[in-house]
Amino acid sequence: MADRREELGVVQSVQPGRRALRIQGPAGVTNVLERLGWIRLATSGGERRLKLESVRQAGDDCVVELVPGVTRETVAGLRGSRVLITSEERREVAPGHLNPREVVGMGVFDESGAEIGEVTALYEGKAHDMAEIRRVNGESVVIPLIPPVVAAVDTQARRLILGDWTPYSVES
Repeated sequence: MADRREELGVVQSVQPGRRALRIQGPAGVTNVLERLGWIRLATSGGERRLKLESVRQAGDDCVVELVPGVTRETVAGLRGSRVLITSEERREVAPGHLNPREVVGMGVFDESGAEIGEVTALYEGKAHDMAEIRRVNGESVVIPLIPPVVAAVDTQARRLILGDWTPYSVES
């Protein structure tokens, strides 16, 4: 069965020399593309998936630069293309789904700002993921990454903020 696609935005303009696309879409499209690391486009010639070199917010729009190797002719032909995401990709970038590359090494703090430790491993589970944390006292604990435990995730500051975590923790 084919994965359902949803439109994220439209390529408004292109800069072939820089391999850049300006995308008009809803708030959050920059974060989604940054987490995916590539862009899926519906073009007149069919669907294309291209790897991204960089993603940034530019006013209300998102600007992406494609990796070297994508030709100027290819970029020039992308104006007006629809930016798509599959339902599986949507689940991968959902707020509750944490990318191990983003989480491991993050500092862990409580809601008052006190340091708890650092994420040393992320274990994927069917119901929810688990994080192993090396506490500042040297002990390691494993916590579930569920709403009562995780108050916020700040990927830019590389901080995992925990709410009520102690009843859910297991020493490792």
